[in-house]
Amino acid sequence: MTESGHVRRAIERAVSTPGPVLVHFHIPRADNVFPMVPAGESLECMII
Repeated sequence: MTESGHVRRAIERAVSTPGPVLVHFHIPRADNVFPMVPAGESLECMII
């Protein structure tokens, strides 16, 4: 997911899909979205 205008549709589609769903959102590093888990690390290494 790279377009902010498509977020609502992606979430609605995910919710209506039976079974597990993964939606990958691309967030610019400058946005500092927390909490974050570094790639390859466990939840114990969460950055808050």
